[in-house]
Amino acid sequence: MKRERLRIVAGADAITAYASSEHVRRSFCSRCGSSLFFEDDKTPEVIDVTLGTLDDEPEVKPAVHIFFADKAAWEDVPDDGLPRFEQSYPRETPPKT
Repeated sequence: MKRERLRIVAGADAITAYASSEHVRRSFCSRCGSSLFFEDDKTPEVIDVTLGTLDDEPEVKPAVHIFFADKAAWEDVPDDGLPRFEQSYPRETPPKT
């Protein structure tokens, strides 16, 4: 999602980030360990949010399917016309969300 759309309403003091690779930071909750965000220096205007951490259904709908090659064998992904990427989407052209 566009970074400008992210608003943290509570618990910001518990968010911890670490550099998982040269250009990437991953954030998590230092209290419970939940994964929260993925940030790539190549696209600073974008922040990927782990949807399982949200309380309500997000206003933003999926724009792509990523890591399609690693999906569970029993998972049926609908033929919804969204682009599918075997790994992540090319960070040079992030989805418009």
